[in-house]
Amino acid sequence: MEFSLAAVLPQIFTGLMLGMIFVLLAIGLSLIFGLMTVVNFAHGALYMLGAYCTVFLLGFTRNFWVALLVAPLMVGTFGLLVERFLAVGSVIADRRGAEQRARARLRAP
Repeated sequence: MEFSLAAVLPQIFTGLMLGMIFVLLAIGLSLIFGLMTVVNFAHGALYMLGAYCTVFLLGFTRNFWVALLVAPLMVGTFGLLVERFLAVGSVIADRRGAEQRARARLRAP
């Protein structure tokens, strides 16, 4: 079987790009879990929202670079709003519960 370089190079490039996306997702999940000790599955949803925003802006502005610069700002703002108004209470409650469980373990014989 014979492969041409013109057919193989795009496949290699696509595989590397997909691998980099998976690495970014994994690094983000491990970073959030390491800092907050809370598994945040909304991380992937925000990546998806960023992709949708990029496609929408690309169709709206017809400019790739504008879409590439504005979409992360939109998703970042949305993520900050979600964290500020929706997620903080659950994280604080979870930390308080973890502290209470740790104290109870120390007191138990």
